[in-house]
Amino acid sequence: MAARYVEEMITLWPNGPYHLYGWSFGGVVAFEMAQLLRAGKREIGLLALADTPHPSWFEGRKEPREDEMMIHLLAEAGEMESAFSEKLKGMGLKDRLAYLRRRLTRESILEVGDPNRFARVYRANLQALSTYFPSPWKGKMVFLSAEEWPEAEEIPHLAWRMFARQFDHHVIPGNHFTLHRQPNVSRIVGVLDAQRAKSPWHRLRYRTGRRARQRAPVRRWPPPSP
Repeated sequence: MAARYVEEMITLWPNGPYHLYGWSFGGVVAFEMAQLLRAGKREIGLLALADTPHPSWFEGRKEPREDEMMIHLLAEAGEMESAFSEKLKGMGLKDRLAYLRRRLTRESILEVGDPNRFARVYRANLQALSTYFPSPWKGKMVFLSAEEWPEAEEIPHLAWRMFARQFDHHVIPGNHFTLHRQPNVSRIVGVLDAQRAKSPWHRLRYRTGRRARQRAPVRRWPPPSP
């Protein structure tokens, strides 16, 4: 997956530096994309992961039930109240699945003709995570973690910290599913903008552009009469 994305990205943007950001499973994809790009002698301006569990977290874990996957998907779409409602908790498995399928189809999250496609993709992603062994990152990693995290779960950034030469950690208000909702997403944008401004490539481009503007001749309009 990461190799395919890198190929597509290079086709569209042949020259770096590349700024990569990924949330949850997407953070692992962004991490591997950065590794592939750097192996290809391409420059990385920014690598940022948001609330991304380390792949080792998935080792030995049971595969989630279909209703658990649907609840996760509904929460990702911003339907927090529906995903974690008391009404849903009180349903039997059959009724819960039917209710979740209706909600997800109505929100255009599930495909009408193939409602089980998401489960296949979800399982494939989990399988990919459980068999992925990341190599150390020889650069800087920015990690954004949700302030609200289940106490029983391993805090995501702790494992990733050991895989980066330089690690910059930021805590964002909200939970795993509300990170990208306002006002939290504005905090993320602020962190990423500040980190991008610190990038050597950003400073080099800024200085080069400023010198070019200083050297540019001032043109008068209309031109002086002969």
